[in-house]
Amino acid sequence: MGGIVTPGGGRFSGAGVRITVPAGAITRLTTGEIRALDPILFESFIETNRIVRAFELNIEDLLPGQKLDFGVDTQLVPDAQFVLARIASEGLVVVDRLVTDPSGLLTSVDGAALPGIDQAGQYLLIEVPEGFALLTGRLQEGGG
Repeated sequence: MGGIVTPGGGRFSGAGVRITVPAGAITRLTTGEIRALDPILFESFIETNRIVRAFELNIEDLLPGQKLDFGVDTQLVPDAQFVLARIASEGLVVVDRLVTDPSGLLTSVDGAALPGIDQAGQYLLIEVPEGFALLTGRLQEGGG
């Protein structure tokens, strides 16, 4: 499923996912497409967490530095924590942290700290245990 998006912005949905393109994020009239993926295909990435949605996003002409808004079409488990991750050659890249309120509505909690959806690709919405933290940095081997 998908839709047509203009430089003035727009929204399209599919596979239980909604994508909102802000005004000025693309340069010309284009299409956006969301295709459901089978979560079973990605269980090797995730051992103990639950994949809630698995989807492929296709959109052209997204300008550098632009972030697409992500949402789901249904309410999720109330008072839960999630990460949205893009599948990359090096593994999973977390692009957003999200939570649900007591009624199951999903909201981002990271603001500008993570890139969000800033490119086409395959994405997983993963429910994570309470008390999770996201660490960034570089791991170096000790030199004695």
